[in-house]
Amino acid sequence: MDYIDHESKIHDSLNTPRCPKGQRGILDPDIDEDKLEMLYGQLAGVLLQLSIPSFPRVGSLSQTDDFTWEVVLRPLSMNMNELVRLGGLPRSKLPGLHTTFDTSSSYIEALAELNINHLVH
Repeated sequence: MDYIDHESKIHDSLNTPRCPKGQRGILDPDIDEDKLEMLYGQLAGVLLQLSIPSFPRVGSLSQTDDFTWEVVLRPLSMNMNELVRLGGLPRSKLPGLHTTFDTSSSYIEALAELNINHLVH
């Protein structure tokens, strides 16, 4: 993956000047089209690079030695985190720490089950 040398965050580059920090960003209507095309082009390049790696399982990467990474832990999911943090779901209801999924559909099914468990909890 390529590192993109930068002086600011993309949000700051695209945001309307003087937009208050606490507000959601608004695309600057006066942004130079060449700048916009360059920024979105770089972002598209990063997304394409992120789509290339292929792993045999769905889960979290763990470094097994200096040069090897493997999927050995359950996925880190914002949804799972928020169900525990804000929804009151006990951690014991999450998939086991060393649970991985063979397919994306089995992972989505586990997320659905987790949400159902939250509703009936």
